[in-house]
Order: sequence, then C-alpha cells, then structure tokens
Amino acid sequence: MIRNVGGSSQISAGHELNFIIKEGTIFKHCKRNEFLFYRELNNSESKHFAENQLLKRFTPELKGFETIDGREYVALENLTFGRESGSIIDFKLGRSTIHASYGEDKTKVIEKKDLKSTSSSLGFRLSGAFIKDDIGIPCEVVKKGSFLTSLKQKDLREYIQKLFSSNKQELNMKPLNDFIIFIEELLSFFETQNTRSYISTSIIAIVDNISQSYVFRLIDFNYVEDLSTDVKLDENVIFGIKNLLDMCKKIQVAQNKLTKKK
Repeated sequence: MIRNVGGSSQISAGHELNFIIKEGTIFKHCKRNEFLFYRELNNSESKHFAENQLLKRFTPELKGFETIDGREYVALENLTFGRESGSIIDFKLGRSTIHASYGEDKTKVIEKKDLKSTSSSLGFRLSGAFIKDDIGIPCEVVKKGSFLTSLKQKDLREYIQKLFSSNKQELNMKPLNDFIIFIEELLSFFETQNTRSYISTSIIAIVDNISQSYVFRLIDFNYVEDLSTDVKLDENVIFGIKNLLDMCKKIQVAQNKLTKKK
C-alpha cells in the first residue's frame, strides 16, 4: 500500500529542497537555531561541551560546514548510505511539540496534532514511515497528513514490527535488541546528563535486512534550549522515550515467546 508518495521520500516530509546528498554525506540547510546547535557541538569553550560529547553518541556524525550556492549547510553523516534498501521510521518525541516561539495560529495547529495523535498520550508519534519490500522497493510511504495523526497505539506497534521486518523478512531480533539498547542509553542520558529541553526532536530508525545494516539516531535540533532553573529534567521527552522503550520491549518479549514455540 502506498500512501502520500512524493519525490525521493527518504528525507523529512516536505523538506527535500533543504538537503543535498553526496554518497556518505548529507548537506542540510538548517534553520538558524539548529545551525548554531551544530556549531556548538564540538566547541570546547561551550558550557555544554562535556554534555555534548555524550550527546554525540546519539546524533549523526558532524562532518563540518559548507557554503553551497550562497547557502550555508551542515555536513552530516548520510544515514541511508549503504542502507538504500532499508525501511525508515521517524518517531517525533514529546507529549507537546509546541515551542514558545510559535505564533498563535501555528500553536493551534500543532496543539491539535499533538492531541489527535499519540503525542499527548504516549509522548511520541509516528512522524513518517518508509517501508520497503524484499527487493528494496517502497511498498508503503507515509509522510504527512491526517492518516499519521489518526494512528493509535496498536498502529504504532505494527509499524515498529514492519520496520524490523523490513524487506518482507521475519522480524529481525538483532536490530530490535540494539534499538532497545539505544533507547535505554538515550533515556539514561536524558535522566542523568541532559540540561536542555528538546522540542520537536525525533529518533530516526533505519533497518536494511538486505544489507544486514541498521542505524538509530536523534535528529532535528531547531528547538533546543536550556531548561529553566526550576526544572531539572526534560520530562516532556523522557515520557515519550520511556513509552517507546516499553512498546519495543513488549514486541521483544512477544517475539521471543513466538520463537520458542517454533
């Protein structure tokens, strides 16, 4: 089933013009705040330097900065390189994905999306899915629209199973187990090391069962800022990470039981 197919579709929904891909590198034309976030990532004089060194475990490799045709780009690891046949899911984190800088109209739109989707109930929602068949051809593409916000908890579980069953294979436990480890380590970072709030940040997961390669990273950093002095944890994101972890562990347990029966 193909839904909302458009363009190359392997990049964030509706933002293809902000990317240039050259094999193992993807050049992203970021908004100012995200550009500054990447500028600070390796800055030894930043107050977040020690924290950023831990954070880099979860982000795409930063390769540098380039100006192309008068536009500034951040050069990042191309996560799809070598995984061209892989299925992709973007999990948007947070019970609320509203930032204080949003105007009234945008706030109403995002609030409605948060309430209609699983964001408000689970702390994360499916922001996009790109499922591929046994020869690496897209068989289901979900990029944006009312279908995404209509997805319920059981639907998200099904999409996670589709991700790890990419290319019409049996559910691959190795990437699922490693994804659970990734989420556990990310949760530990947010609970013990993080000092900032992350609004509208995502986890991207790519599983290519043809090449036997997979990768998981935290992406989208346009709305990252220091937590207020009276707030110790980014509970908005932690809530979503915990629920995503719980969902994946339930799939892991169910699959292990199924395997024992065979």
